[in-house]
Amino acid sequence: MVWNASRGHGFVTSFAPYPFFGQHFSPALAVLVPLYMIHPSPLWLLGAQSLALGGAVVPLYLLARTWLDHRSSMVACVSYIAQLFVLRAVGYDFHTEALAVPFVFLAVLGAARASHAGDGVLLLGGVAPMLCKEDGALVSLGLGFLAWAVMHRRAGLVLMATSAVYGLVVTVVVMPAIRGGQPGDLITRYAYLGSSVPGLVLGLLTHPQLVLLHVFSPGSMIAVATLLGGLAFLPLARPLAAAAALPALALELLSSHPAQATLLDQYGLQPGPLLFIAALLGWARIAPRFKASPGTWLLAGILVALVVAGHTPALGSWNHGAAAQALASEVPPDAAVAASSGFATLLAERDSIGVLPSAAAEWLAVDESAETTEFVSGLPSRGYVLVDRRGELSLWHHET
Repeated sequence: MVWNASRGHGFVTSFAPYPFFGQHFSPALAVLVPLYMIHPSPLWLLGAQSLALGGAVVPLYLLARTWLDHRSSMVACVSYIAQLFVLRAVGYDFHTEALAVPFVFLAVLGAARASHAGDGVLLLGGVAPMLCKEDGALVSLGLGFLAWAVMHRRAGLVLMATSAVYGLVVTVVVMPAIRGGQPGDLITRYAYLGSSVPGLVLGLLTHPQLVLLHVFSPGSMIAVATLLGGLAFLPLARPLAAAAALPALALELLSSHPAQATLLDQYGLQPGPLLFIAALLGWARIAPRFKASPGTWLLAGILVALVVAGHTPALGSWNHGAAAQALASEVPPDAAVAASSGFATLLAERDSIGVLPSAAAEWLAVDESAETTEFVSGLPSRGYVLVDRRGELSLWHHET
């Protein structure tokens, strides 16, 4: 989609029957388009995500120093890097909400400075989540609430009002207009509450029993406990600050999509930073009462959360990547291709691409470790001929 935009075709993709902003309203992606003009590569996306998540330690350190000493602030930065919501996101492709994380910390830093200049930083930083993704308006809403209710900055009310209006206009008016009347598929994750954004809000109010059943399901409760456990439950020491994360957190927990409702993959990236800020405030509140530093609890909580979640880092293989590039280069540039999910990235700069096993095309780029044995063994009977094989990766062409 970014490649299409860099070629003057607009933000479109063959994965959706309408422009991409009807699927996710992410104007921030425009900053990546000039990079694709220099050289088209998904490494720009991964690099931007890594820069955002890694560079977030700078405003985070400055924010922590407003409440904690230098050593504690450094511990806070280390603990942020090891949080599950960060590790899971960087291990699962690219997601625009990652670009907003440093601006979340920057916005709160502005509010913490308690000045007119700080209010300006709050408002500018608070806009970033909205520009990264339509539901980032809930993060901006939380930032405004945190600034107003906890830090007593009236600019927080401005940010709350702005994010509420923006979120409603984008989801109720702009995105449906971009889809040209076609239904969005993401709303189906909340179909038990309603078939539109207004219907969803009405369902939340009229069917509280359904809301409670979803939020208090075992998977969601374990996910929340793991998220809070990785923060040593410090946000509970400042419940008003922790409440700032509730809108973004509720959106994830109410989903019928299992990975989203259990905060896997990238789904912890929006409530996670807000809860981390609440943890810092909780740390500052209780630190004078205990001889042992809450920082020690925080590091211990991270270790426990990592063990409970069973998270292991995924490391790529240089040889595997070289093999994928070699096979990708054998596909004619104007040919339609369907590929295994991890393989599809290297083939994205073309007019027609699909993802296996649901899609089919003249060319198939198959990661046999990702597809079933039955699928691979059945390709010859469907008219596909093996063109090349490199380890678990294979390239097939349909003979017509």
